[in-house]
Amino acid sequence: MLKILLNRLKPQAEKIIAEEQAGFRPGRSTTEQISNLRILCEKYLQHQQDLYHVFIDFKKAFDRVWHAALWATMRHFNINANLIRMIQNLYEKATSAVYLNNSIGDWFRTTVGVRQDCVLSPTLFNIFLERIMTDHEGTISVGGRSITTLRFAEDIDGLAGMEEELADLVERLDKTSTAFGMQINAEKTKVMTNNTNGLSTDIRVNGEKLDCVNRFKYLGTIIADEGSKPDILARIAQATAALAKQRTIWNDRNIVLSSTIRLVRSLVMSIFL
Repeated sequence: MLKILLNRLKPQAEKIIAEEQAGFRPGRSTTEQISNLRILCEKYLQHQQDLYHVFIDFKKAFDRVWHAALWATMRHFNINANLIRMIQNLYEKATSAVYLNNSIGDWFRTTVGVRQDCVLSPTLFNIFLERIMTDHEGTISVGGRSITTLRFAEDIDGLAGMEEELADLVERLDKTSTAFGMQINAEKTKVMTNNTNGLSTDIRVNGEKLDCVNRFKYLGTIIADEGSKPDILARIAQATAALAKQRTIWNDRNIVLSSTIRLVRSLVMSIFL
């Protein structure tokens, strides 16, 4: 039943979700998104243009999806009304209880959060997040198209060409997300600049200044203010360590060359990708 609903939902969702969102989408991967971000950073550094990042962290993103706002969002995007009702019925039947001191409390209906381990949840989250992100016009050009973010599910890199634009993006995103029941975690949200002058920033969420960092681990890779060099060096070190760790295998003459090559590709070369 859930897979049938997903097969009906996905084609409609693909028409809604922006190209900047690569999470939970067919044919998309973290590798592609990391490559896009690296190329963008190198391009702006090469042309000595400023590029500002804000790496957004939402508090318990999947657990804070407000059901009423989700149904309203799906209607806003003109998703099939019957499909919305069927998914809504699934959620309205769900109940929870608190387990405390070896006893279960009263059962109650949940009104926030997408269902855990449900095949629909990633797509529903993307649709919900799209509504939060749609009111922001981009100033960064990629392939002749303006963007404000690169996203992989809830991992968001907000982009701007000037500090004032980034501050405006953060302010509007904070207001929109709050209206939809989401909350930016100011402590974990970081700002970074690919800035030829090395300027500091003053970007705030609810009056709290966001930390400005010179490198940030995004989707498992290091994004740095001076470009890709720190990540490349880190990956070389990791690959060298992986190679040394399997020294007994490489020295084993009983293992045929083709098997050794496959192991190198799997255990060592994959680290570079």
